[in-house]
Amino acid sequence: MTTRPAVAWALMTTLLVATRAAEMRFNAGAVGGAVDQTAGAVLAGIASAAIHAGLIVWLATRARITDPARLLALVGVGLGFVVVNDLEAIVFSIAPAWPIVRLAAMGAVANTVVAVAVARLVPPSAEGGVVSSPFAEFSVAGVIARVMMLGVIYAVIYFVAGGLIYPFVRDFYANKPIPPASLLFVLQATVRGPMFVAIGVLVITILRSSRMTHALAVAATLSGLGGVTALLPPNPLFPDQVRLVHLAEVGISNAVFGWLVGWILSPARRAAASLSSPVEGKA
Repeated sequence: MTTRPAVAWALMTTLLVATRAAEMRFNAGAVGGAVDQTAGAVLAGIASAAIHAGLIVWLATRARITDPARLLALVGVGLGFVVVNDLEAIVFSIAPAWPIVRLAAMGAVANTVVAVAVARLVPPSAEGGVVSSPFAEFSVAGVIARVMMLGVIYAVIYFVAGGLIYPFVRDFYANKPIPPASLLFVLQATVRGPMFVAIGVLVITILRSSRMTHALAVAATLSGLGGVTALLPPNPLFPDQVRLVHLAEVGISNAVFGWLVGWILSPARRAAASLSSPVEGKA
């Protein structure tokens, strides 16, 4: 990591540590709990902030598009996770809806500040070029079909992962008004899944790299920002056992889905296929 990205990472880690601390106090107040101030909790908060900052700085450093498109994409990635994560908290009644909305506003501000600061501190790649969406070569029907297909795949992965860990969290959710499984499936397939796809599209657009890089980058982003960084620090909203089980569940399932999104939507796959196919009219 060169000097400017390293400085950006250190500054953004510091900012996010402060944000994590404010979020923990806010969550504790919302449910009448206490903030865990042990050394392990502090280290987990620092690690969460460092991972979050590291992923954003890495995307900014590897970007193959210039500002303001790069900045808007980084902001979109951050805000996308705020909406996805807090929507899930509301659906499962983890805390009253209004405090979660206020927490989402806090997260939106923090993620926007991080994206703007990183874009100012870290110049885009010297190979920067025009914006090219992974969907550019698809018809409207083709885009809709792929988003719907990936949404259903996400819902299936979500239910498989949830089913595997449910015995370990059953008691925690026993007295919570969980929606019917059919409604949850529709919500995951038509809202959360497509939102994760949208975040994946932003990552692919930022990087404009190889198919494998796209797959790994989307996997790391969905797993890291969509699960690990949120669930790594102790949280008054979850007992530690429930939090750690969800950390493993979401970290792994989001990585699997992110890899599929990057692999399926990568323009590099179609570019390679077009180069290897024979050109009509030529011998």
